[in-house]
This record gives sequence, structure tokens and C-alpha cells, in this order.
Amino acid sequence: FPNWVRGEYDSLTVTADWLQYAQLGEGTVAVVSRCVQVNEDRIMVYSETKCGEPIGHHCLWFAPRSESVIEFKTTTPREDSNSSALLHSFPLSFSADDEFAEWPWTAAVINNAHPTSCGIMGQYATPSDLRTEDCYSVNIGCSDPSRMKITASHCATGAVFDCESTSRVVKVAIFRAFENNQENSK
Repeated sequence: FPNWVRGEYDSLTVTADWLQYAQLGEGTVAVVSRCVQVNEDRIMVYSETKCGEPIGHHCLWFAPRSESVIEFKTTTPREDSNSSALLHSFPLSFSADDEFAEWPWTAAVINNAHPTSCGIMGQYATPSDLRTEDCYSVNIGCSDPSRMKITASHCATGAVFDCESTSRVVKVAIFRAFENNQENSK
């Protein structure tokens, strides 16, 4: 695993060769994933339960959100015994954005975190299952913590709304979209 992912988190332990994910919930078993191939922020792994039951090959997508928070999501595991075919398809299709569509982001907080001036950074948008009429996007960068870019648009057409006339409605809807993203990350 790349250096920027490695560490001890509340639900993850990541070393150079393996990742252990302690799933939350009654009756769940920890998952151990071995790094197979790295493609920037997407990593192909082979996973099995801590009890040794195979899960299969899948791709993990990591997104650092601050110095102390990282989010990740996965693709559906494949039990393909032809790992060379998976290695060949990994950079092209296996790690494509649509492969991750059915899985939510999961947040992990680093153990012994140090306070930071920018607790949240990244892009947050209306979840796909809530995109009916109005869609919202919030982009938070840490270069200027007092600024964030907010965009409101019609989901079907992509037409951006006039922010002056809809600012109150937009703020409420963005807050709801942000809350939904946070809940989906849990």
C-alpha cells in the first residue's frame, strides 16, 4: 500500500503489504486484504476474512479528506481464479468510477490524531439515489478555509441555478446533502 494510506485508524490498520478492516456490527468478522496492484488512489486487493474464508479480488478507492481522516469505498469482490486477467483489466475497467457506484464511502479516523485547521476538505454532492429534481455540490478546499464553492443545478438537465435567488433554499438542501453523505460514510 502507498505510504499516504498506511497507518492505524479507528477501523483500519494499513501496512506496506496488507490492510485489516474491522467491520462494525454484531457477528461480523475482520477482513484482511493483500495489496496486488496500485493505480494512484485505487488499489487492487485480494481479501479474505480473518478466519481464512476467501472473499475475492476487488478494488479499493481511497480519498484523504484531511490529515486525520481518510475515506474509502470498494467494488464488488470477484472470485475470478484468473488473476492475470484481472490484473490486465484493473487500470481500465476494474477500477472505473461506475464499478464503485453501489458502495458508499466509509470514513476512517487516524488514531492519535493531531488537531488541524481544516477538518473537512473534498467534494460532496447529492447522493445518486436522491437525485430527482435539484442537485447540489459543495467543494471545500483548505487553502482558504473561509471559502467553499456551492453549485445548485437541475439534476436532469445540469442547468445551474442563479445562486442569488435560491441561496436560502440551496443552503438548506446542501446541508441535507452533506448530512446524507456523512450518514452514507458511516
